[in-house]
Amino acid sequence: MKTYLLCHMLVLASLRATLVDSFSAAGADMIRQELVDHQVRVQNESFVWKPWLDRHTCLPAVDVKFSDVTGETPSGSFVTAHDCSWFNDLSLAAFETARTSSDCVPQGSLFVTITNEYTWELVAFNLQNVKNETCFMNRFLVLNLDEESHAECERTAYIEHCLRYGHTLRASDFKNSDYMAITWIKSKTALVLTRVGLTAFIFDADVLFFRVPDIEAVIATNPSANVFHQIELMDYPALYRSISSLGAGRVNENDYDGISATKLNSGQMLWLPSTTVFEALPLALRYGVETDVLDQDQIERAVTEVRPGGLQPLSYMYVSHCTGHMSVAEHSQNWITYHANCLKGTKNKLTALRHAQASWEALKTRPSESAVIVHAVFAGVLFVGFFCFFTWQRLKRKVRFG
Repeated sequence: MKTYLLCHMLVLASLRATLVDSFSAAGADMIRQELVDHQVRVQNESFVWKPWLDRHTCLPAVDVKFSDVTGETPSGSFVTAHDCSWFNDLSLAAFETARTSSDCVPQGSLFVTITNEYTWELVAFNLQNVKNETCFMNRFLVLNLDEESHAECERTAYIEHCLRYGHTLRASDFKNSDYMAITWIKSKTALVLTRVGLTAFIFDADVLFFRVPDIEAVIATNPSANVFHQIELMDYPALYRSISSLGAGRVNENDYDGISATKLNSGQMLWLPSTTVFEALPLALRYGVETDVLDQDQIERAVTEVRPGGLQPLSYMYVSHCTGHMSVAEHSQNWITYHANCLKGTKNKLTALRHAQASWEALKTRPSESAVIVHAVFAGVLFVGFFCFFTWQRLKRKVRFG
C-alpha cells in the first residue's frame, strides 16, 4: 500500500511539474490540491538512498544523472545518506504544515525558515508583525539546526510547526564555521518540497516580516517563471525619485525600468514545483563543490543554464538591507519584508532590524502625502467659508443700520 501511495505521489508531482512549465496555473492548482488532500503517509520509502555504480542516488530528489552530488563535501552542498533519510521527516512535516487551513496562503504552499540557537533571537524578533496572523503561522515551518533552537521553537506558543534537523550545525557568520553548509540546506529543502509537489517560500532567519507575503500575487507577476528571488542590490533612492516624478500614489511594484537592480539573493526565494527546479537545484548542488562561491551565485548560474526565463525578481518591497537601508526611514510603509543581509553578527543585524521596525511603525502612523493635501484643502475651504460668512454678516449689519 505504501509503495502504491509513493508511486501515486510521484506521478502527481511529475504531472504537476509538467503543467506548471507548460499549461495553465488552474490545472497545476488542481494537481496540487489533489496531492495535498491525499496526505501521503509514508516512512522511509519516500526518499531512498541507493548505491549506483561507485556512487549513490537519493530518489526522487537525486537520480542517476546527478549521482555525483551525493556524499560528503567541504562546502556541504552534496546530499549525504543522513540528508536523504532526513528528507522523509522533512516531507512529512511539510505536508502536515501545508494541509493546515489558511485563507492567506494558497493550497499546497508554505513558508520555511532555518535557524539555530545563534539566530533564534532574530527569528523571534522578525515574526512580531505576523505572529498573530493565524493563516500565516498555520503554514509556517521552522527547521532547527540544534537542540536549543528546537526547544525554543516548541516552547513558543504561536509557532505551530517545528522540525529538528538530524545533526547539529554550529553558530556561524558570513562564510565562517558551518555557514556554507547551512545555506545549502535551503536548496536541499527546496528540492525536497518541490519534488513532492509543494510550493515553498524559503527565507533566512534575519528577514523581518512587516506583513504576510501574497504568494499568488508574486506568481502573477510572471506566470511563466519557476523561481522568484530577492534582489540583492537595487538603487532605492533612484527608484523613489522615479516614483515621485510620476506623481502617482501607486506604481507597478515590479517595474524596474531605468533602475539599477542586480544579483540574486537566496535569503528570500519562492520555489514552484517544475521540471526546471528539479534540474536546476541538483545542478546548483554540483556547482556548490566550489567552497568559495555562495549558494545564491550557483543557483542563479544553474537556473539560467537550465531555463533562462525561469528566474523572476521579487517586488522591490522584498527589501535587501544592502541598499534598502538608504530608504527605510522614508519609504518603508508599503514594504513587505526587510532582509538584514550585508551585515555580520546577530548584534549588528538586530540593530538594523530594530531601526527598520521603528521606521515602518513611524511611517504607518504618519499621514500620507495625499492625506496631508486633502486636510490642507479641507482647512482652506473651511477658512474661506467662515471668512465669507462673517463678511456677509458684517455687510448685512451695515445695510441695516447704515
